[in-house]
Amino acid sequence: LSLMGLVMSLGGALGAGGGGALEQPPYEVLETREGYTVRRYAPMVLAVASAEVDPGAPDSKDSELFTVLAGYIGVRGAPRNAQGRGIAMTAPVITHVEGAGPAAGLGRRKTMAFVLPRRFSRPEQAPTPTSPSVSIVAIPARLCAVKRFSGMCVASVC
Repeated sequence: LSLMGLVMSLGGALGAGGGGALEQPPYEVLETREGYTVRRYAPMVLAVASAEVDPGAPDSKDSELFTVLAGYIGVRGAPRNAQGRGIAMTAPVITHVEGAGPAAGLGRRKTMAFVLPRRFSRPEQAPTPTSPSVSIVAIPARLCAVKRFSGMCVASVC
């Protein structure tokens, strides 16, 4: 799973109606450019789900992927993990589309990830997903270009 060059959605939709700010992974702003910032992020643990998408409709699986991940942390009912432990929603939600593209006539794979709270510093500390669609991965410290916007990361924004 390549997580370099991901678009990080610091979406207002995630905080809508909530009781305050969402936890975010620690970062250092290295540069501010027109439309984005360059940040150095600390290592983090992610809950990840992915699906094949039609190259002509790369946003078609966003709701499905979000729902699977929200189920894992318990946003909409009982948490879908082996320990039955709820996990706080955090920001950002990370999305990435990779694949050969329409020119080759092949589909693309869309990945969505929730950053887990800092208390989960290693994957084995996170509750075990009960869905085979969810995996828990650690990613090392890295540089990211980040564009701030509200809502989901759809092709017209990202």
